[in-house]
Amino acid sequence: MTKSLVEFHGNADAFAKRLEAKSKEIEKAGRRGLTIITEDWIKRQKKSFAKFDLSSYDQSVPGHVRSRRGRLRSSVRGSVKGTTLKNLRARLMVGSKWAPYARIQEEGGTITSRGKMMTIPLKAALTGSGKIKAKARIEGPTVIRNKKSGKSRKVWTTGFGINRVIKTKAGNLIIVSRPPGKTDKKTVGRDNRLFGTALYVLKRKVTLKPRLGAYKNLQLVVRKRMPRLRGAIYQILAPPTGGGR
Repeated sequence: MTKSLVEFHGNADAFAKRLEAKSKEIEKAGRRGLTIITEDWIKRQKKSFAKFDLSSYDQSVPGHVRSRRGRLRSSVRGSVKGTTLKNLRARLMVGSKWAPYARIQEEGGTITSRGKMMTIPLKAALTGSGKIKAKARIEGPTVIRNKKSGKSRKVWTTGFGINRVIKTKAGNLIIVSRPPGKTDKKTVGRDNRLFGTALYVLKRKVTLKPRLGAYKNLQLVVRKRMPRLRGAIYQILAPPTGGGR
């Protein structure tokens, strides 16, 4: 059950009259307080995103979402709705049709591929700002013909060359793109560029831990701001002498 902002004990009729007389002041104070809470939460939530850094891409950022394209960060928003004391509400939102993954970032969970395996970009496939390089985009299929055997086959390519799925010593499936004619290998060597450029890792499922922190940030804001809002309403409603707390 939601706790009331202010509790009064005393003459019910007298309180009702004060409430009616001060309703406009209370609405104004309530809207101002909720607006401050909303703005504080938006500021904290946007600040909580970790800056994308390609140099540390392989390292996790505990408890933070790494901002790559910035769509989730830019979806953080809020507003205060209502025209009377009874229906005043603060609406806080994160996520959009361009960033539909807000819930799983907040609550955590496992994303499972229903068809083809998911292609998770590796460092070599990304620009400094975390976007997929134009050179790393997969294209195809393209039919190529072996000059020696005369046989044709379908291949997928990138700007780095022809793609091949390789199994690493650790058991991961990696999409490696190499120029035609490069010696084929069953595993990726210590220097990926020796046998091609490792661009993507293939995954059937990816498990994410809760890290958005929207509710946690709201709790911090409410603990800080709510006493002030409660006190402002108390000052408006309190009788001249005694009768309330």
